[in-house]
Amino acid sequence: MSDSQTSALIDIKQVNNLKELFNEGFGSFLETFYLDFEKKEQDLLNALNNNQMDTVGRIAHSIKGSSLNMGASGLAIICESIEEAINQGNLEKTKEAFTQLHQTYPKIKDEFNKISSIH
Repeated sequence: MSDSQTSALIDIKQVNNLKELFNEGFGSFLETFYLDFEKKEQDLLNALNNNQMDTVGRIAHSIKGSSLNMGASGLAIICESIEEAINQGNLEKTKEAFTQLHQTYPKIKDEFNKISSIH
């Protein structure tokens, strides 16, 4: 992944602030973020499959907030797209945005893992 692609997905300044704040605990903090994201992603998929758009919106909003706090700006932007699609009543666009979220998360996780191993 190029630096420009990484910078579009990750707010490196925010990540560095968190690394400084958590120090040796940053890896554990990342693991907690991963577990939380993966559970919410599954819940979002279930709600989407059951056409529970209010629930999809709430979960997307929650993921957006935790992603912004973590510095995963790429995930936050996609969650905002999900919220906008729901507000427009566009199920197809909502599903497309979910697919994008699902495909982007492993890239962000990989970048976080690289960043967390840099001392």
